[in-house]
Amino acid sequence: MKYQMDHVVFDEFGLVSVHCIACNHMIRKRVEAPSKRDPSKMVYAMMTLSNYRELERELSDGSKMYPMFCVECFNEPIDDEKTMGIIKRGWSKEMRHAGRPEETIKRTEKEKESLRIVKGGK
Repeated sequence: MKYQMDHVVFDEFGLVSVHCIACNHMIRKRVEAPSKRDPSKMVYAMMTLSNYRELERELSDGSKMYPMFCVECFNEPIDDEKTMGIIKRGWSKEMRHAGRPEETIKRTEKEKESLRIVKGGK
C-alpha cells in the first residue's frame, strides 16, 4: 500500500472523485443524474462504487474519523500514521479549495499537529 497520493479530487464544481487512501483505486465518483424536483434537469451527485469501505478510527481528541478504502485494502493491515498524514493534508487542501485565509489554514494545521489515531476498528 502506497499511502502517498491525494485521495480526493476537486474541480471548479466541487468533488469529482474519491479514491482508496492506500492504493488510489476509485471508490466514489461524480455522476450526472436527473433532479428529484425536476427530472428534466440534470444535477451532479456522488455515486458510491461497490468496492467502497470505511473504517472507524478514534482520534486523540475524542473525535472520530472514517478513512475510506477499497475492499482489497480494507482487509490489509492499516498504517494509522500514514492514514493520519493523508487526512491532515486533505483537511488543508479542502480549506484552500474553500478559500480559507492562509493564516487560518496554518493555525488549524498547528492545532491539529499532535492529533493521532488512538483506536481502530480492526
